[in-house]
Amino acid sequence: MSSRAPTAFISYKWETEEHNAWVKSFAEDLQGHGIEPHLDRWEVRPGDSLTDYMASRISRADAFLFVMTSASVAAVEAEGNSALKFELQLAMARERAGEKIRVIGIYREGDRPAAHLRDRLYADFRDSSRYSAKLRELADDLLGRPPALKPFPELPGVVERARAFDRKAPLLPNQVFAIELLTKPVRLTRLDDGRISVSIDRSGVSGAVVTSQARRNLCNHYLGSLEVRREARRLDARIHQFLLGRSHARSLEISLDRWPLRWASGGVLSVVRLDGREWTPFFFRDIKPWGWNISLGGSEREDDLGDPWTFQFREFFEETLVLDAPPRVGRIVNSRHIALYRSSYTRERALADRFSAAHRELRREKDDVYIQAPPVPDPREITARVGTTAMQVVISGKRTREHPDVLVCINLLELGIEVVKVVRFELGASDYILDGEAYALDAGTELVRMPVALISHAYLREAFGNPERKLEYVGKIQPSVKTHPIGPHHIRLFPFDVERRLAIADGTARGSAWERKRYTLWKTRFPEFLADGRVPLFTPAAAKILSYYFADRERRLGAP
Repeated sequence: MSSRAPTAFISYKWETEEHNAWVKSFAEDLQGHGIEPHLDRWEVRPGDSLTDYMASRISRADAFLFVMTSASVAAVEAEGNSALKFELQLAMARERAGEKIRVIGIYREGDRPAAHLRDRLYADFRDSSRYSAKLRELADDLLGRPPALKPFPELPGVVERARAFDRKAPLLPNQVFAIELLTKPVRLTRLDDGRISVSIDRSGVSGAVVTSQARRNLCNHYLGSLEVRREARRLDARIHQFLLGRSHARSLEISLDRWPLRWASGGVLSVVRLDGREWTPFFFRDIKPWGWNISLGGSEREDDLGDPWTFQFREFFEETLVLDAPPRVGRIVNSRHIALYRSSYTRERALADRFSAAHRELRREKDDVYIQAPPVPDPREITARVGTTAMQVVISGKRTREHPDVLVCINLLELGIEVVKVVRFELGASDYILDGEAYALDAGTELVRMPVALISHAYLREAFGNPERKLEYVGKIQPSVKTHPIGPHHIRLFPFDVERRLAIADGTARGSAWERKRYTLWKTRFPEFLADGRVPLFTPAAAKILSYYFADRERRLGAP
């Protein structure tokens, strides 16, 4: 790194004396942190050309800091020429030419950023109580210093990284996953071929969440205030538009100074062919965020975190048990084997067999349903093809690894990142899907019995395939996405687990106290399931992944 101090051109509109004094103080404070600011009132003398001054300083600056207020935003967005607009155009022209300059919005006052900078993250200085912390973060960023490690809250299930991921250490109580809390910026870049690259920096990670309750507590802790939720929603919308390919910006950096992001989680978006139509299997999630969800699960130990392939298929195999006929109490039914169409899938096949065996045993024990394992070799094997070309994720830490052909969802309203593969296979007319998720409690392992349904791509394309349509969120923290009603010809519910849940909730079938409590809450919250399961709620991760899938299909194949 060069020994010279980085330079920053400060672009602002002369307004009130108070505002002008704030800008001068801001420049002085940057100088105190080792930044060399260019400020007109310090450097322009009577008789100097303002145009020459702007061109000369901006042409050599390492950073262009545009101080955003209601007046300055209006000035650069108004028709006609202005000094502010000229300065911003010069800086962005350098950036487009590939020259090394950072164009950063400094949010001083107002309720919206400048249109030219709307696809970028800005430094928010509107809260005067956080001025010193924000200034230090900005200076560290311009100087290339790593951000200070964030102290994570003392919440149950939020732990130090060493305790969470030491492979020799015993699992912690109720540990169901091991997900890092990132603090370094996540960078999104548009590649020349139109794909999106998502860069994850795992170096310096010091915290993790290991339980479902910790995940909920973390969201409540960081997103508890109305102001922060509004900021998160605005930024979440910009990220979503970028990943959809609707942004003109070439890159977007997600600063994690207000909250962490959880890494890593992921899974599979299944595309099923049945009766000449395309469908996706969904599992209804009855804990927040409520709604239809695809197969998504968290990483478990250190080896998962650098290579998403190792955890993407775990949840898919655990949650997707395909039978060749509807299950019945006291009857025998056969399961079908799903084989990945890949040169080597030994590990995934072993996972599938292990989860399938555990699921079959739980079904026999709790539901009196006997599911036979598929024979080897299996003449009824389901062949699944893997692939999508929309995005890639680049993970750096101890080593850097690129993981191509994925769909990446970044959901600030859940503080999460999901990395998803698309898997395609065919189902027969009599095939039946059961969810196999189990939940470990002190009293033993409980069968979650998430209701499963196929929802048609004709419906999903209408709900999520229009890039102009905004997602309608329901709920403040960990919200769901609400869609238009699902018509009966667009959903095929597999009713066995719905009926089992209702029977246990009503007391007509045996079940544990945990099952009765959870299923009664589900029945109360979602009475629509009593009929046909047509609940038009989706988890935000599933909704966004579907949006990216349909956007990618349209980009590569033309609108279907």
